[in-house]
Amino acid sequence: MDVDGFTGVFPEHKFEIGKHLQGFGNLCAMTGDGANDAPALSHANVGIAVEGATDAAHGAAYIVLTEPGLLNFVHAICGSHIIFQHMRNHTIYTSVVTIRIVVCISILVFCYKFPVHTLHGSYHCASQWWYYPDAFH
Repeated sequence: MDVDGFTGVFPEHKFEIGKHLQGFGNLCAMTGDGANDAPALSHANVGIAVEGATDAAHGAAYIVLTEPGLLNFVHAICGSHIIFQHMRNHTIYTSVVTIRIVVCISILVFCYKFPVHTLHGSYHCASQWWYYPDAFH
């Protein structure tokens, strides 16, 4: 991953820099604290309003830092990666358990000829695909 940054940029130039970077297919993140930074914050892929920013910057930003410094931002990114990993692991686990339940029920129904009870009555597994009682013909 190649990352570059600009510092000491005037607010009126932030919007143009972000527009040109996005025009070249790059992702762009901007930080700002004033109303004059709001257009650049809203146009960037990730707009970050720093601590003590105006309401206009808060409204335009995607992320609002409530304490000074970027260390909390780093902790938030690390925490989001942990949350994402937990969500991914839970999704994989529930999918595997669901597949296991479906396979077990299918084996019980088709191999051991257990009846399947539904709201419409009972179906019994026979030599054909399904044996429907005479009430359904």
